Amino acid sequence: LDPAVDELGKRVRKRTLMNRELCLELFIDRVNNLNKYASSLGIKLMIENNVISSNNFKTFSCDPFLMTTLNEAQYIMKNTDSNVSLLVDVAHLKVSSVSHKKSSKLFLDSLDPYITGYHLSDNNGLSDSNDAYNNESWFWPFLKKDLDYYSIEVYTDNAIIQKEMVDLLKRNLF
Repeated sequence: LDPAVDELGKRVRKRTLMNRELCLELFIDRVNNLNKYASSLGIKLMIENNVISSNNFKTFSCDPFLMTTLNEAQYIMKNTDSNVSLLVDVAHLKVSSVSHKKSSKLFLDSLDPYITGYHLSDNNGLSDSNDAYNNESWFWPFLKKDLDYYSIEVYTDNAIIQKEMVDLLKRNLF
């Protein structure tokens, strides 16, 4: 399934799904082709884990998105070039783990060798709302503390909250 831009982060309209195995192979092939170009420029690629909400899971009676599960993320990472790594969106992971009834910690532990960055925000586990995180957010004990890429992906234009997010990140990682 290739959702429209206006559907991202929302309920996706039901439609006929493409063959998953074919899409998976096309995705890997295209990432590897893009990586050849990126590598020639000295650029490293990171692939972000996708999100499947329980609403979208119910709409399709299955998971129509790539890279929302541990097994699929492992398969993709094992079949992409070594210059390609994993960018973990912890909010995507929280929602997908609730939808699939799987462990977020197992996902992070199993994919640890591939993880080179994080998108940080929080949510209620039902939808990817990009809410502010706090000291009790689930992901702190599991984050690698020595990476070059941590991105705060909290949707707010409130400067006080933005500063709080930066300060929390510094306190919990450094």
